[in-house]
Amino acid sequence: MDSMDGTATPPNNSNNNYNNNNPPALPPRPPAPASASTSQSSPSVVVPPALPPRRYEPPPGPPPLSLNTSISSINRYQQHPSPSLYHPPPQPPPSAQSQQQWAPGRTMYFAGSAAPQSVVQGRRPTSVPNTTNPSPTNQHPPYQFNQYPLAQPPRPPPSAPPHSRSSWSGSCFCCGSKLQFSRPEVFTCPLCSTVNDLKLAGQPSPPPPQTVITEDLINQWMAKSGLPVDSKLTDLVMDDSHVLLPTLPSDVESTLVHHVSAFQTLSGVESSFRDSRHNLPKLRTILNFYTLVKASEQARKALRLNVESLLRRPGANVHESDGAWVFALIECPLLLSKWTPNSTERQWLVSRLIGLMSNLPRSMQDAIVGHLTSSDYPPQLLQQKVELTVAFVSLRVGGSMSIQGGHASDWGVIAGSRVGALFFAANERANLPLATYYCTLLDTLGPAALIESFQTWESRSGFFSLCQYPFLLSLGIKILLLTYDGRRQMDMKAREAMHNIVYRRQMELPYFIIRVRRENLVQDSLRSLSASSSELKKSLKVVFEGEEGLDAGGLRKEWFLLLCRQLFDPQFGMFTHDEDSNLCWFNPASLESTSEYSLVGSAVALAIYNSVTLDVPLPLAVFKKLKREPVGLADLAAVKPGLAKGLQQLLEFDGDVEGVFCRTFVGDYEAWGSVQEVPLVPNGENIPVTSVNREDYVKRYCDFLLNKSVEAQFNAFASGFMEVVSGNSFSLFRGEELERLVRGSTDPLDIPQLRTVTIYNGFSGDNDPTVEMFWSVFEGMTPEHQRKLLSFITGSDRIPATGSGALQLKLTCMGDDTGRWPSSHTCFNELCLYRYRDRETMERRLIQAMEESEGFGLR
Repeated sequence: MDSMDGTATPPNNSNNNYNNNNPPALPPRPPAPASASTSQSSPSVVVPPALPPRRYEPPPGPPPLSLNTSISSINRYQQHPSPSLYHPPPQPPPSAQSQQQWAPGRTMYFAGSAAPQSVVQGRRPTSVPNTTNPSPTNQHPPYQFNQYPLAQPPRPPPSAPPHSRSSWSGSCFCCGSKLQFSRPEVFTCPLCSTVNDLKLAGQPSPPPPQTVITEDLINQWMAKSGLPVDSKLTDLVMDDSHVLLPTLPSDVESTLVHHVSAFQTLSGVESSFRDSRHNLPKLRTILNFYTLVKASEQARKALRLNVESLLRRPGANVHESDGAWVFALIECPLLLSKWTPNSTERQWLVSRLIGLMSNLPRSMQDAIVGHLTSSDYPPQLLQQKVELTVAFVSLRVGGSMSIQGGHASDWGVIAGSRVGALFFAANERANLPLATYYCTLLDTLGPAALIESFQTWESRSGFFSLCQYPFLLSLGIKILLLTYDGRRQMDMKAREAMHNIVYRRQMELPYFIIRVRRENLVQDSLRSLSASSSELKKSLKVVFEGEEGLDAGGLRKEWFLLLCRQLFDPQFGMFTHDEDSNLCWFNPASLESTSEYSLVGSAVALAIYNSVTLDVPLPLAVFKKLKREPVGLADLAAVKPGLAKGLQQLLEFDGDVEGVFCRTFVGDYEAWGSVQEVPLVPNGENIPVTSVNREDYVKRYCDFLLNKSVEAQFNAFASGFMEVVSGNSFSLFRGEELERLVRGSTDPLDIPQLRTVTIYNGFSGDNDPTVEMFWSVFEGMTPEHQRKLLSFITGSDRIPATGSGALQLKLTCMGDDTGRWPSSHTCFNELCLYRYRDRETMERRLIQAMEESEGFGLR
């Protein structure tokens, strides 16, 4: 069955697949005491709760998309999926061997990949030789926009098995655990306590007509209570902790309490909140109903009892829905702390709902994502659900810390991760910050547990791994895994070099050494990169000709800093510079060969590979394209804000668009003083832009500037980049995270935080007079001078991606004031200070040192 994980199981292993086959030959657990009626049985778990993540198949869709594909066609497919997505053709049961293999090209997001790159479409595992296409072009997958994989619909539940058997096997509706039970009709899961009732499988019972909650009935209640019916949705989801809800009239309250009984059964919720014009419930209708419930304590109590009963015993038809019951329950205010103050009761409701949602069929997953991405769905509501899910995952992770690797076998962690994948897929329109999805408690697991989870993910063993859901991993965890992956590849290259020296008598260095002259930095650097492409994954060492510095990290950082400043200089001709954004973009009229762009990409990737933060003026669009994420007008606004502002005015103009703007379907760019025009469509120069086709024009124009006009330059840049950064850990990053990884944090330098992580050598501590004098001088500098001093100490003026707290400085005492300037060891982020007699002397000496020094000496 297709599901929300990054792995797969046989298609015939549906959550509702109750069969008469013999249970697996595993020792059953002791039966748990029955918590339901006497007709319920207490099954034993025949598969450990460490549920192997189910594999999935991607929905059949359009042919693979490339950078030449228009953005409009991509959006059309994402917003209007084909009905065939819900019913893929049946497949034969896979063999036992195929069950342990990852299918190629599986992704977790609408764009980007969370699977190891060795098995991404167009790429083979490193252990399997490429015999079909040995050409270099097969080393990198084509740039594609991947769709969000949704689960296949489950098979209809079969009729109850005959009573002649003594035991049956099946899966829990909530946690998905494989169970063995003695009674065919009703059994209770010993893990999550859900009552799995199969007696009414395939026979939904309609609710009594008098309990169905309709839109007209809700509007009548709202009018009698003095509540506005047509309030803005943003007003309905605002924090109402300080809002006094009106007292409901007695007749309205009694009728409301009576109709709350619709939540006693799944069919009652399914039939409510609908009208003749809408097949699915409207969000406004649901929110208006819950507004009335909030105003009545009696209605809240009745709703809580009914929802608890429904979630405890959902029924066999829980998956036979168009998503209506999910729409109603995920908006229920009882999931919030204000309306359910008891944390135990609240967590019980949240865990039960998340468990049921984690096993939904693909059609219902698709309906939920469509509901959450609708144009009128408030982003505040999505953020609320994300925070609830992340808090639930954190709670389950914290509860499993007493057992080594306990999070990997906890059903709540697995269920919460899968539901979080749905909410992350819905973030395309809401555009919540990525940090909203981070489960920061995972940072406390420690490097050993995180690396073990990463290795499990790489091994493709089929067991659960946090790396299957990278949106939960903080940027610090991803950097940790990237560093581990890079060091591992460096060690591998070093062992290969030692092997060649010892056994093959080949003289080979375990390092990649670049020798450059400061006056000819770019040419020497690009020549070294092109001549040693096979050694790029070795540990990098830089030698400046004529200088005595030994590279323990400092020379490397300075080389990257100087190289990037020259490469992205507009006079070099490879990139254009926008004065408004102060960013660079690929020059579509560049005279440089594509090999030069490939070398630039390799240089940027080398910085990531060697844990160096760069001052590269590249916009977010570059990193999104590297991660195969679509780009549009918002990305163009970051590159060329003036042009994007004009296009936005074109979209919002209310008048004669053709007569005022006088535009045709033609794209243009500047090429060495002249304007080059390229039709966006055939005969585009004769097609005017009107109010009817202006949206299509803007999409095509943005696609032309960001994709088609620089296709050759960017593809060469990406090829060089991927040649270095090809580890599995790279696929965990999103475009925004990759930008922070390369360029560092854009936050201002936090001096107090930097002071808390600084260590001292030779000083008495943070209260030493010279130390206090230094921090006083540092804080009193202008932001420009602060960056220069940071560059003098560390070799780079950039802050690490995770903030100032990740940058540890070291202050060393050199003795009493002798009139000498301070010095630094950039390899170790160390500043050597003398005990200057006053603050003015220290400030003057520091400014002179950072202004008058260059490299590893004076100017």
